[in-house]
Amino acid sequence: MALFYAFISVIVLAVAILPLGAHFIDEGNVGVYYRAGALLKETTSPGLHFMLPLLTQVKQVQITLQTDELHNVPCGTSGGVMLYFERVEIVNQLSVWSVHDIVKNYTAEYDKVCTDF
Repeated sequence: MALFYAFISVIVLAVAILPLGAHFIDEGNVGVYYRAGALLKETTSPGLHFMLPLLTQVKQVQITLQTDELHNVPCGTSGGVMLYFERVEIVNQLSVWSVHDIVKNYTAEYDKVCTDF
């Protein structure tokens, strides 16, 4: 009888924890996973996925064409003259095959605009 209660307890615990590991990856993104802070080689395509809750974290990385704008970008010349570009547009698209290497080298926030000039 004790074995039966242990089995039921495991089933109830699994059913309670399983939804914590469910997550969606949005269209135009891929998911990258971290377990205990370490980047895993696994990436996932858009849709519903499951992971080990509490041990694994997921971040989405955009792989569609994206455009970022910077305003008033300073640029110095070799002669010491400062020029300011009113607006600079940066257009990029990350290949699915490059996602793991880019995230490994530059983090999942690789494409966030830095305004510390």
